[in-house]
Amino acid sequence: MAFANGKGLAIRMKWMVAAGLLVTTVGALAQDRKFDPKHEFSGFVEYSNDSSHMLIGQEENRKLLQVGVGYERRLKGNSIAAWRWEIDVQPLILLRNPLLTTDETVVYTGPPVTIYTGYPPGTYHFVVLANKDCETGSGTGQYYGTTSTGTTVPVETYTYSSVCTHPWTYGGGISPLGQTVNFFPKRRLQPMFMGNAGFVAFDKVTPSNNATMFNFSFEVGVGFQYFTRPGRAVTVDYRYHHISNAYRGQQNPGVDSGLLKVTYSFGR
Repeated sequence: MAFANGKGLAIRMKWMVAAGLLVTTVGALAQDRKFDPKHEFSGFVEYSNDSSHMLIGQEENRKLLQVGVGYERRLKGNSIAAWRWEIDVQPLILLRNPLLTTDETVVYTGPPVTIYTGYPPGTYHFVVLANKDCETGSGTGQYYGTTSTGTTVPVETYTYSSVCTHPWTYGGGISPLGQTVNFFPKRRLQPMFMGNAGFVAFDKVTPSNNATMFNFSFEVGVGFQYFTRPGRAVTVDYRYHHISNAYRGQQNPGVDSGLLKVTYSFGR
């Protein structure tokens, strides 16, 4: 009987040791992943103070602000790198364009001509999204025509007044094709490489008069993610960002921006 009790005690001890090892192993794995959560939810702000012809965009002197939320899921990972899928939703996108508003009055002064280069007499109102920038100003000038004898003469006088403003155009978008790689995911400070693509819908045609309201976007960038504690992190990165309509409009000038993005995320 004592032998049986001793054997039962030995079996129970083995199970207790095995359970302890299992708990220790799971704890160690969790500890290894404390700075590499499976799921991450985030809020972010992105801003560019200017646009230029960085790669393919043509429109300059644009400011861009984006505010949104995001979700990431780790697909694969080891001690060297973690690969994640990301989706960003931007309910607030503001694009600041240079806008030139001009009022022009044309007066016909003669003589009669067969061909002339101006507008018919009257008052005109022009609103143009500038390619680079615009200037407020006023002045006068002349339009010319050609007589029946082939002589070029002034036939119209015009006066104009132009006002340059920089209004914000509102939009919203979603970028569901994000790919992010975190290097050294066991560390608090992790270098990152990322890219994303999606679309943006504005409430007005932008960034030129003959473009479209609906545009596509893509971006690539590098940055750093710092975990203040397990499951909580701040990310700062810099991205090349492009918006264009993929030739769906009469014009496809595009906007290239250098975006600074700040993100706060929490994961598990």
